[in-house]
Amino acid sequence: MVPVERPDLWNNVVHITGRERTDRRLAAEIRAMSPAKRLEGILREGKILARRVYGAPLPVACFTETTPVGLERLFDEQRFESWGVVFSKEFVYDQGGAPVHYVRSDEWDDYQKLSASLRARAVEIRRGQSEWLWEREWRALGTGSPAAFRFQSRDIHAVIVAGFNWPEGPLVPGPDGVEEALPNWMPNTRIWHWSGGRLLRMKHWPQDFPESLERLRRR
Repeated sequence: MVPVERPDLWNNVVHITGRERTDRRLAAEIRAMSPAKRLEGILREGKILARRVYGAPLPVACFTETTPVGLERLFDEQRFESWGVVFSKEFVYDQGGAPVHYVRSDEWDDYQKLSASLRARAVEIRRGQSEWLWEREWRALGTGSPAAFRFQSRDIHAVIVAGFNWPEGPLVPGPDGVEEALPNWMPNTRIWHWSGGRLLRMKHWPQDFPESLERLRRR
């Protein structure tokens, strides 16, 4: 996909691993896990389990294409948990993913005549009741058994975490003294930290965000 640089668009999508209101359709063992543990499981296993959401006839993995500023609003105002894995849109598109189709209620019945794979990426707009445009959602059909969105560590653009001590384990100084020792299931992975008010990059990736880790630690 052609790279874009706009205030309202960027080149990545994010799978967020939790929100304040837990979806009861999740398997009980997943509901019992913290967002951090869900993220760890995803990275260890190299897959995001797909599920049927909002009437989708097939299991899908869900992402948001909202920008970093939009993510901050999701974390701060929409009660999404600040844990997630970031992929490029190009990678997700190559795996069959694409933006959802936001469909008017008066066209919804006509939409049900389409194939199951198309309907799995459809979201009904019920004016004044359920309007989900702000989620800026992408979906990818699950494949294999169990149905899942699969990837390798090299496919990850970044992970978003809420704490500086994740993953738990000893810290090893890097060339500039702040590198974390990453486990073998996330080698060379860039980490974006959520400070409680904004996303902050690790200083090894100055192209990602304008604020440095050192500046945060001086506060």
